[in-house]
Amino acid sequence: MTATLATPLRVLFVIPGEAEGNSMIFARRQAGGLKREGVAVECFYLRSRTSPALLLREYFRLRGRIDRKSTRL
Repeated sequence: MTATLATPLRVLFVIPGEAEGNSMIFARRQAGGLKREGVAVECFYLRSRTSPALLLREYFRLRGRIDRKSTRL
């Protein structure tokens, strides 16, 4: 059953790793399932999970994505 909303639901998945490959397959499946239900889904892939310098850069890259899309948290 799909609910109808005045404003379409948008979901941003934050997934560690590359956009291609077999890692984090469960998150990719969840995103695909939501897309099939009509939810606007975007995936943000973290380039690093361990490097403090890269994580800081990823933080700003994620903030830019959220600001551009006027995402509600």
